[in-house]
Amino acid sequence: MSAGTSEFFCLICALLSTCTALTADLGQNVTMPCQFFGNKHNNITLLKWSRPDQGPDSYILLYEDGRFHPDKQLPSYKDRVYLEDMETRDFSLILMNVTMEDRGPYECDFVEEGWNQLSRTTSTTFLEVVEPGNKDGNTGDGGNKTRVIVGSILGVILLLAVLGSVGFLIYRRLMKKNPNLPVPSDEAAAGQML
Repeated sequence: MSAGTSEFFCLICALLSTCTALTADLGQNVTMPCQFFGNKHNNITLLKWSRPDQGPDSYILLYEDGRFHPDKQLPSYKDRVYLEDMETRDFSLILMNVTMEDRGPYECDFVEEGWNQLSRTTSTTFLEVVEPGNKDGNTGDGGNKTRVIVGSILGVILLLAVLGSVGFLIYRRLMKKNPNLPVPSDEAAAGQML
């Protein structure tokens, strides 16, 4: 995965607030969040942690039919992943001894069954791995990572400004073409507010 892809993913995470971005030092243990807040009496029929960037069946951890399936686990995660606390329905993934290859997106997906209905929950975490001591984002690339993030944010702001301006110009053009559209005067608008 290229450096630009990770910044783009982190920007989307920040804008949509549907996922978490974490940074871990090489060799460190990291916990990726995934919690169940539903009815604790509901049965969890499926729980899987996967790497969506590595294909559809790229399981880090798979629990299905009441048991774990280590035979379906990606080999590089064998004996390095654990759940925080299955009993309390905290499905956060603990990844031990983080490597550079662990960098990328992770998805926690679980299905609960209760009262003749199924509900599915998915959360996404993007893991950035850095050399120890580089938590400030200094990746030794001369600041390119920071420039990409700032440039991406400014690009989104500029895009929103352009879209707002275009919308305003379209509105003004419509008003010029049809001057008979009712526009409340200041006095009428003030009277409506009371």
